[in-house]
Amino acid sequence: MVAREILRKNGIDPAKDVNLVVMGGDEVRFPALQTKSIQATLFSSAMSIKAQRDGFIKLANAGDYANLIEGGLATSADKIKQNPDKMFRLIRAGLKGINFFASKREPAIKYMMDALRMSDRELVSSIYDIQSKLILREGFSDDKTLQSMIESMKRTTKVQRDIKVGDIFDLSFVKKANEELKTSGWKP
Repeated sequence: MVAREILRKNGIDPAKDVNLVVMGGDEVRFPALQTKSIQATLFSSAMSIKAQRDGFIKLANAGDYANLIEGGLATSADKIKQNPDKMFRLIRAGLKGINFFASKREPAIKYMMDALRMSDRELVSSIYDIQSKLILREGFSDDKTLQSMIESMKRTTKVQRDIKVGDIFDLSFVKKANEELKTSGWKP
């Protein structure tokens, strides 16, 4: 979806002008790029940095072309109905973690190095610098961005029916948690 959008916005018809190949993750796509089996690919932030270090040129930044949500939290309506307080506490804790990560660079980098089992501090710092700018400190995107994503997925999947943000996302918990954190004066 993102690759198609990048191509379209650069005057390339993804259906006619290129041959798109579905491949595995970075661990498959990077060797394919190195051996010239493919001419370009999308990478995670970490692999993009590594590829640039190895002499490849970054052609585009996906975030400049498409509204994206990276990650998220999903559960069933039944789980929410069974224990809404637990859901609220989970989301509030997640928001605290997000805000701590985004505002405390050094502890976040140390955590990333441990969690990702990476010893290259410069690489991890570069990843942090990219990712920390993308973090939604409130924990959600605005309705315009979410609706745009829904419309894009509808086009991709050829769904015709009307789908609104509220049909897909329940933002009530995250909005309530944000309000509580602001009101309490909580700071990371």
